[in-house]
Amino acid sequence: MKRFSNCKPDKRVLAKATSAALLAARKHIRSIGGKRLIQLPRVIPIPKVGGVIPLIPIFAGLSALGSLAGGIANITRAAKTAS
Repeated sequence: MKRFSNCKPDKRVLAKATSAALLAARKHIRSIGGKRLIQLPRVIPIPKVGGVIPLIPIFAGLSALGSLAGGIANITRAAKTAS
């Protein structure tokens, strides 16, 4: 693998490969019947806002609530054992 690490692709080879791929794609589209008959899948846009970041304060609040409940439980247990 080391001997191929500094191997750079030839621009002429890349150009020939690209033109061959485009030619094949055009030929396939013509064989189907043209661009009119090709149906593209519908892409539904998904909002890229939000995510996990808004959940961090909610989890912090739940953690604080849990520690508060644990502290109250310790206080009531101490009060019961003292009496």
